[in-house]
Amino acid sequence: MSGGVFIATPFAPRARSSRVPVPEEESVNPGGALEWLVAAESRVLGAKSVRGLVVRPPIVYGHGGGPVAGLVQGARAAGVARPIDDGENRWSTVHVRDLAVAYAMKHPLEFFRKNSQGGREMGS
Repeated sequence: MSGGVFIATPFAPRARSSRVPVPEEESVNPGGALEWLVAAESRVLGAKSVRGLVVRPPIVYGHGGGPVAGLVQGARAAGVARPIDDGENRWSTVHVRDLAVAYAMKHPLEFFRKNSQGGREMGS
């Protein structure tokens, strides 16, 4: 492949666990079983013959899938929603359709940056 775009999407964390948003520049080496991830992402971003992009989406939801759907299903079955920890959690999420639009555009980083700053709805 030459001259195209190669998008890698590792579904493994490269940031510390935190109760506050973690900026991209604070990504850390996950170590352990995910040690390979740092080298793999570096190879994608350093590719010479293609434009390499690494997209690390937050929790993906939609169409009845993902961890959010599991929590909703559990609450419905139990008749009560159970908070995780003290209930003050903030989870970054993206709808699967909006993530697909970003991939289709082949410029996902710019797409997410514009939408997070411009206040427009994702995919519009």
